[in-house]
Amino acid sequence: MSELYDLIIIGAAAAGCSASIYASRRQLKYAVITKDIGGEVALSGEVENWPGIIHTTGIQLANDFEKHMKSYNPEIALGFGVEKIEQDGNTHIVYAKSFSGEEKIYRTKTVIIATGIHPRELNIPGEKKLNGRGVTYCTVCDGPLYKNKITTTIGAGNAALESALMLSKISSKAYLVTKYKDSKETNGGFPRGE
Repeated sequence: MSELYDLIIIGAAAAGCSASIYASRRQLKYAVITKDIGGEVALSGEVENWPGIIHTTGIQLANDFEKHMKSYNPEIALGFGVEKIEQDGNTHIVYAKSFSGEEKIYRTKTVIIATGIHPRELNIPGEKKLNGRGVTYCTVCDGPLYKNKITTTIGAGNAALESALMLSKISSKAYLVTKYKDSKETNGGFPRGE
């Protein structure tokens, strides 16, 4: 652990791969710690909203991320997740562990956390089977696929409300399902809802 890195990047989807490319170009001593390469985009079916690429698949885009990043020969701890980060004076100690239990410890000046987003699944029958075939987790990404169709947003808070409102402009009918009862105290779970 005595070796000092300039940078540790956690995650290797779009942001993490971009950070890796720029770190290589700056000739920094760095490593990427990631469970996988591509993140959530690798789980996407059709991708039609990536600048410069009119149509591709999520897995192809993830493969392109990996190919571009690896063209700079970065140090990658693939299959590792970060367990904790500790401050040690002006440096950070990053503890990583693989799926098989192998442990690695890094000492670094800087940490970039590029772990992205992970949708909260409902864990209801049929959800996994229909993922990408009617069940999606990104209104901005997938909303246009449901033009003139009946849609349902399940959730609470302003994000769910904004999702349903966005879909109401695209779909023929938009439903919003929440676990909250409609009351003055909770406003149906939507602070900005009316």
